[in-house]
Amino acid sequence: MRLAGVHRDTVYGISGTTIVSGRIDEGVATDVADSQPVVPTVFDTFSEVGRIPSPDDPRLIRRLSTGRFRSLVRPFVGDVTTASVFRVSVSDWIVTVGPRLYSSHDAGETWTHRLDLPPSSGPMGVLPSAFCRTDERVYLGEYPLGTEVPRVLASSDGGRSWETACRLPRARHVHAVQVDPFTGDIWVTTGDADSECAIGRLRNGPGTDGEPTFERVGGGDQTWRAVELAFTPTAVLWGMDCGYASRNRLYRLDRDALDADGNATPVTVGATDNSVYYAATVESGGEYWVAFATAVETGRDRTAPDRETAGTNTARVVVASSESDYNDWYDVVRFERRTRIADAIPGVPSANAYVYLASHSRNGLLVNPFNTDTANGRVLVVSPTRLASLTDGRSG
Repeated sequence: MRLAGVHRDTVYGISGTTIVSGRIDEGVATDVADSQPVVPTVFDTFSEVGRIPSPDDPRLIRRLSTGRFRSLVRPFVGDVTTASVFRVSVSDWIVTVGPRLYSSHDAGETWTHRLDLPPSSGPMGVLPSAFCRTDERVYLGEYPLGTEVPRVLASSDGGRSWETACRLPRARHVHAVQVDPFTGDIWVTTGDADSECAIGRLRNGPGTDGEPTFERVGGGDQTWRAVELAFTPTAVLWGMDCGYASRNRLYRLDRDALDADGNATPVTVGATDNSVYYAATVESGGEYWVAFATAVETGRDRTAPDRETAGTNTARVVVASSESDYNDWYDVVRFERRTRIADAIPGVPSANAYVYLASHSRNGLLVNPFNTDTANGRVLVVSPTRLASLTDGRSG
């Protein structure tokens, strides 16, 4: 299963071509042990919510990674993410599959094709981090792999109809669209080449035909190549998503810096071996913990200056707390990418390993490794007690 989100005590995700959900209060969550390997079985009581639509997509990767071919291809290339699912409400759901967007308004029983995304969109349409919800609207960021200009789209009726909220002609694609829980601002991250990397916020006018504009906080090099941002009361944090960097730096941008014109300069607070993808913030007892998950990427970064993908074969989750101003990072859990047959064949692509993250008000940090040797597809929990132990001498 691939973790897609948490709503109160319900966890939901994608298992193959099925949307599933499970409740934390039914005993399906177990804390990650202090030592490795991690607990191998945690969430096993999921129920089916609905089936993901299967569009007529002629691309070979789509056909081989879904339906009856899936079980045959997995041993060769690994698990391939083929859809993104987003919960708007109990009844309203949105799914992106390749270049198609669908919505359901009967809790996943039936789906209606609502929108065509750029033809070159990746297999799962948009990234899991490129969707957010406010009281009035939902936002979604496009992920073209070709020459199309990506957009941030918005819907005010649960996904039935869509309009362009913002165009991003300087970006290749959108990595994340997120609501800042402390200000209500809509943040957007983009990549991938230096000139395409940016972090900024949507601002009202003066845009074309009343569209909001994208106000850059920073951009222009790999410092600003981020996927998911982490928000705290005092800062915005992210890690570099640079597949060819020998070290991907972690940054903290203090909110005070956002108040000064042109002084949005981030501070380096750490580094990781691999690209940073997903992020989460956990609050416990007035202390804020930021978690970042690294990925194990295969193949070559198209923006790389004549060098191969760097990094290790280990995906990690690292955390830091407000107590250290997010300067002290702890490696709390790690997973080896599962080796596949395609890895031994030059030129044949194989799947990346990811770790998806979410936070829960009581249980702490939810961790979902994907395409890994251990705990693959499980949802593990790093409790607030476990996090607190990192700084009190009991672990770390």
